[in-house]
Amino acid sequence: MIRKMLSWLNTGCYLVILLYLGFIAASALASGYPWAITCYNCGLCRQSCPIGLDPHGFITAAMTNDKTILMQAVNVKLLPHEARMLDSSMPLVTKEGKRVDLENIDPAQAEDEVFVVRMQARYAAAFCILCGNCDRICPIKLPVTTIIRDLRNGKLF
Repeated sequence: MIRKMLSWLNTGCYLVILLYLGFIAASALASGYPWAITCYNCGLCRQSCPIGLDPHGFITAAMTNDKTILMQAVNVKLLPHEARMLDSSMPLVTKEGKRVDLENIDPAQAEDEVFVVRMQARYAAAFCILCGNCDRICPIKLPVTTIIRDLRNGKLF
């Protein structure tokens, strides 16, 4: 009896996993970048980006067909009013490492640059310098800059 129940549970779990993977594959196909699912997040592109963007965030945005997905952006500096224009909920930190709330920012800090922690892929594409390091270092040669260019031009998703 228990063996039969566990067998049904196991089968159910496999079906849920299969449906989830099918959903991801369908999203990647719908975005026009089916090769995005082949990325195994080795992290080499992240290490090669000179401005601190996480190129895997662009790949994830293409795979999930969602340009608003949050990605890491560690060296991007903005003035508080620029960050507010992009996304008022964007997590930011000061030079001292203190977290900044854009809604209640001190007027004395209004002209101080803040560092972005995470930002939406569609905004991060504008900061990318398109150096191509992520494309060159990728072990499976994914054309990440193609996604970035398409995000910039509004062609993606």
